[in-house]
Amino acid sequence: MNRPIFEQPTEREFLLAQLSPDDRRRVRGFMRENRATAPDAILMLGIGRPDASGIASDVEVTGDEREFMLSQLSSHERTSVERALISNALGRASGL
Repeated sequence: MNRPIFEQPTEREFLLAQLSPDDRRRVRGFMRENRATAPDAILMLGIGRPDASGIASDVEVTGDEREFMLSQLSSHERTSVERALISNALGRASGL
């Protein structure tokens, strides 16, 4: 299984401190379950900085970036994440 790129604890805590308590719990859970770094977990969960309207903006990830992040996961983890991404995309499309 691929291991995530090393991350300094101070970097991780800084990123987590920027999140709401609910998002922080989601990211920590994702990190624990998938052995992911905080930045990867934030990207994969689709957590973005709030815009002026207070609604979280979408995080723009290129195909190469997404493929790299997915390559860090086991095949089972990758399948789970891909299903979540598809479900998230379908949820956004139906909410339009």
